[in-house]
Amino acid sequence: MARRPRKTAASADQKVAMSTDALLMAALERGGDTSKTGRFLITYKEGAAAAGMKALQARRGLRVASAKDFASQAMDIQQAGDADAVMFPEIGVALVSSEAVAEHGLTTAAFAEEDAHAQSVDPEYFMFASQINPADYLKGVPPTAEMIAEDLGGVFPTMPADVSAQVAGVTWGLSACKVPYSQFSGKGIKVAVLDTGFDLGHPEFAGRSFVTNTFVGDPVQDVHGHGTHTVGTACGPMAPAGPIQRYGIGYGAQIFVGKVLSNSGSGTRRRSLPE
Repeated sequence: MARRPRKTAASADQKVAMSTDALLMAALERGGDTSKTGRFLITYKEGAAAAGMKALQARRGLRVASAKDFASQAMDIQQAGDADAVMFPEIGVALVSSEAVAEHGLTTAAFAEEDAHAQSVDPEYFMFASQINPADYLKGVPPTAEMIAEDLGGVFPTMPADVSAQVAGVTWGLSACKVPYSQFSGKGIKVAVLDTGFDLGHPEFAGRSFVTNTFVGDPVQDVHGHGTHTVGTACGPMAPAGPIQRYGIGYGAQIFVGKVLSNSGSGTRRRSLPE
């Protein structure tokens, strides 16, 4: 009788509730295309999520949790216990563990054809906080700012060409976008940043109100830094304390922080572009 292959630490009990870091370790051990988590996303036809969930439970014998069971809080995938899959009924998508995928053959196009409720079956991919060079990113800022200004009827007055960012007391990016000369503060605007969270004790945001939530199991507190940087760029103070230049735009905006990337700066997603 053939002996079943021994499970390693990274491959054992690969339920849907695995953390992103554990998925990364398993992907490295598995080899091959490490951009894929091993889990799959089943997208259901409009209005067919409930029927699709029943089919997974009855026909496939899977243990399926539902995001609607987390009515009093955000869905935390790591609290799905020993579930093989999690259904997100509001968007009609089921996330299925790599273990269940392998056992039930859910990776083939034939599954979508077999299950009348399914629209597609797609691999889930890792995503990471961007390490893009700020200088490269800012190359696209001026033309974008000009386009927005034009759409708004040219409400941003022209900034004198010989006024440098240092003289204006702002960073180069704000100077290039003519932010210091704008009459807008962002008051009444809600800005949502989905990233690695935020440093809730940041002294330059003292007195600002935040609406926060985590979707990855880690606390909202940002230990990575990317989310705090992004919030600062979008909503930083008009006049930071000390010799710090102004670096934020909507200093009067209301801030919503959603932690969708782990403390290691990683998360998961479905690739929306063709391979």
